[in-house]
Amino acid sequence: PPRRPNVPVHAVAAPRRLVPLAGFVDDQAGVTFPALGAAAGRGRLRAQKAPNGAWLSSKNWLDDYQANKHRRATKPAKKT
Repeated sequence: PPRRPNVPVHAVAAPRRLVPLAGFVDDQAGVTFPALGAAAGRGRLRAQKAPNGAWLSSKNWLDDYQANKHRRATKPAKKT
């Protein structure tokens, strides 16, 4: 498992700087590493895969994901 820093990276990272998903883990807020990885893999969290295979995301992208994570996509209207 990846090492977790003492201070969450998202607390000090620039909003557009790409950082490993492990830096956004916040147990008190319920943001877990497996959930972020799954969201990145499904395309729900905007992220890029580094050459070493780690997912990278930014504070802005994480904020967008959290603001929209419980919204359902609307289905197109049926043609009659």
